[in-house]
Amino acid sequence: MNQKVIKKWVFFSALPPFRGGISKFSEATFTALEQQLLIKGFTFKQQYPNFLFPGSSQLDPTAKDTTRFKRIASTFSPWSYFRALYFFRREHPAVFVTSYWMTFFSPMMTLWAFFLPKQVKKIAIIHNLKPHESRFFDGFFNRIFLRNYDGFVVLSESVARDITALKPTAKIRLIPHPPYEIEPTKLNQVNCRQILGLDPNKKTLLFFGLIRPYKGLAELIEAFYLMINTNLLLPGKCTEIPKLIMMPSLLRPIRIGFLSINLFQMLM
Repeated sequence: MNQKVIKKWVFFSALPPFRGGISKFSEATFTALEQQLLIKGFTFKQQYPNFLFPGSSQLDPTAKDTTRFKRIASTFSPWSYFRALYFFRREHPAVFVTSYWMTFFSPMMTLWAFFLPKQVKKIAIIHNLKPHESRFFDGFFNRIFLRNYDGFVVLSESVARDITALKPTAKIRLIPHPPYEIEPTKLNQVNCRQILGLDPNKKTLLFFGLIRPYKGLAELIEAFYLMINTNLLLPGKCTEIPKLIMMPSLLRPIRIGFLSINLFQMLM
């Protein structure tokens, strides 16, 4: 009786202990795939040089399992590209999946796809093809990356259009970005509003995460002043406070504050 051959997948992305939305999304993706097939996950040794990273640390200090995914590659260390390739080839995968959201990653991920065996299917989950903050090399790096991958998973129609503009024959699967499962907080809504000093009789809008110019926060604040009976809560690291305060469209004062790490952890 012939035994069915189990095909193995290899998955590379930002994964814990790295912080950020891509890491959380990738961990959820890996966990879902792990329940259905044989898969091995790898992540970065370091994603970016420190001078290119906007935060204080690339790692999540609250990560529960820091050893689940082997850390094998640094984007700014070409020698590590070949080290990572060695680990990938050693797994003898039928499918190789990587996450792509910055053209800065293209040389590394293009090299992997080029030197993996031809029979290995190379799939890229593309969060962004056009970077939020463009650079002169983006077009070239995107073209060589797309040329070396067999198929693409995208989370929005706009990214699908960006891909077909550069690779009209690309095989694309659109899977709209799903909502995350949110763990319940330790405090109820009434207690949280009291701690944060929010009016309990108003609706509260939450803009959560790293505050950068391209995320549309200035437009959100402008729109907020057209609304009534509404709180606007903006927790997140911000390097653009002077620009936000000086916006001429602000019609009344805006309260900008910071949550201490202890208060943040208590609310979580």
